[in-house]
Amino acid sequence: MVFPRLKKYRFIFDFLQLRKTYPFYSGVLNTTNGQLLKSGTKDDGNQIGKKIYVVNYIPPFLKPHMSDTKRNALHIVPFRMAGNEGFMVDLNGFHDIDGYIKEKMGTKGRKIRRYIRKLEACFEIDYKFYFGYISKETYDFLFSKLHSFLDKRFKQKGVEHELFDSWEFLLETTFEMITNKKASLFAVYDNEEPIVICLSYHYQNIHHNAIAAYDIDYARFSLGQIDIYKQIEWCIRNNFQLFDLGPGDMEYKRRWCNVVYDFEHQVICSKNNLESKVTALGLVYYYRAKASLKKKNLHKTYYSIRKLFNKKEEQQNKYLGPRFEILPRQFYPIDLGLTLLNLREEANSFLRKPVCDFQYSYLETSKDIKIYKVDQEEDVYLVKGKNNIQWFKVVYQADLVK
Repeated sequence: MVFPRLKKYRFIFDFLQLRKTYPFYSGVLNTTNGQLLKSGTKDDGNQIGKKIYVVNYIPPFLKPHMSDTKRNALHIVPFRMAGNEGFMVDLNGFHDIDGYIKEKMGTKGRKIRRYIRKLEACFEIDYKFYFGYISKETYDFLFSKLHSFLDKRFKQKGVEHELFDSWEFLLETTFEMITNKKASLFAVYDNEEPIVICLSYHYQNIHHNAIAAYDIDYARFSLGQIDIYKQIEWCIRNNFQLFDLGPGDMEYKRRWCNVVYDFEHQVICSKNNLESKVTALGLVYYYRAKASLKKKNLHKTYYSIRKLFNKKEEQQNKYLGPRFEILPRQFYPIDLGLTLLNLREEANSFLRKPVCDFQYSYLETSKDIKIYKVDQEEDVYLVKGKNNIQWFKVVYQADLVK
């Protein structure tokens, strides 16, 4: 549906990522602390009244303000849409992560701590926040890894990430934002290799989680849960009141967040232009009609529908990476010819997932791990830890779909 002179904005993203305000607003109020940021955007005069503006995704903790002069000249139609929700953690009153976990998850929170203990037992784990300073070399390295993680994950799903269209812009602008404490990078390292990377934006006491990705070879270790745990812990220690996960109804957001909020949307046009006012009203009905297709309590059936949809999508977009067939322990004699491999070499990178899975299953630490190629057998390998061994065969999916 296309309307003449229509201009669309995404408020929460424009403001937190770009500190961008619009010519028809005079400022933005942080409702959690009462501080008003005055707009630095120049008024484009009569052009404001000649267009229709749709401003989406206005969260309750950031309220745009309009001067009396503009308010008298412009027609504002605020509206909300069913199923258009945001998710955040309100940390007001919490002094440590344990207190929050106990209140939000109860005894289920013990699982998160077990994930962390298991990860730290198996690997040489280090957690680093880059907020206020990061070397250009580290910055470029982490952004390259973040891109790689996203690319690998979405190829696995058979889709392309929409962020890749604006990746160069992100790369060019984020370094200065980190230096100015308007953004941060959080990384979890295994030895010197990042396995989790998250880009966040900051405004006063608000921490907005924007882009997160992890190395899918470590998927069994629940890195997404550990990522959020560590970031909330950091927010509490650094006096951030809100940890915002933004729009999108996902199971993990409902698990972690103690506030589900509605986004406000606004259609803005000239008060003196009847055609614009009628068009603005039509836009509101149009957006609400789309939203009405989403039933109340849709999230209760959403996840099962999503799984079914993803299963069909996976069949259409087969990821032709290898799979690993675990072989019986007694399948091969131990005196077979074996060639020791270096798991850190890129040529052997496809073996990292079965090795990580082995470490997860048997709680084996990296320093004790050795991986061998069986000389007499094609695509058969042996992984050994301090107390356990496992034989496995690499099966390429290209062979499975023939």
